[in-house]
Amino acid sequence: MAGVGDLQALAVEYLEACEDAVASSPGGSISYSLVSPGIPVFDCLPLLAVYVGGAIEAETRLSAPPLQAGRRPDDMGSVHLIGLTCVVARCLPGIDKNMTFPSAAKLTATAAQTNGDLWAIWNVVRAMYREKMIFTRADGERRELFFDPAVPLSYGTGAGGWMIPIRVQIDGYGPSIGT
Repeated sequence: MAGVGDLQALAVEYLEACEDAVASSPGGSISYSLVSPGIPVFDCLPLLAVYVGGAIEAETRLSAPPLQAGRRPDDMGSVHLIGLTCVVARCLPGIDKNMTFPSAAKLTATAAQTNGDLWAIWNVVRAMYREKMIFTRADGERRELFFDPAVPLSYGTGAGGWMIPIRVQIDGYGPSIGT
């Protein structure tokens, strides 16, 4: 039965899939992983976190008039999508005590780890989805899933890595209103 815990359950499901994926990447498993209440702080690296973004209604009728989307739930139902973002971060080599910047080789080695994380997450989550191992509804059917473009972390954080956003279908539930 649908309820208020559904959103957290989807976040945990995405996190667990990302943990499996990162374990197969060149950098290996990350022991510090969590569902974060927002964009995580990079205070403990390496880090693997999932946080929840905003909900939207998917486009379900492309030929509808421009304002039809606001009436969609009344006329034909709607598909709710929730944003979930995985953040995978690893330590970047920094400036040493002699104020020497890290070598190109060290930065390239870190890039190999973080790019491996991204590609592992993309492929493992997609494969698990195809096999109905994640993001299935109670009836066994798959929820809608969309990968959005991954965004690299800013070098200024001291961490290298990616923010990997997806949108996944979430069903509403019937809260008691006015009782």
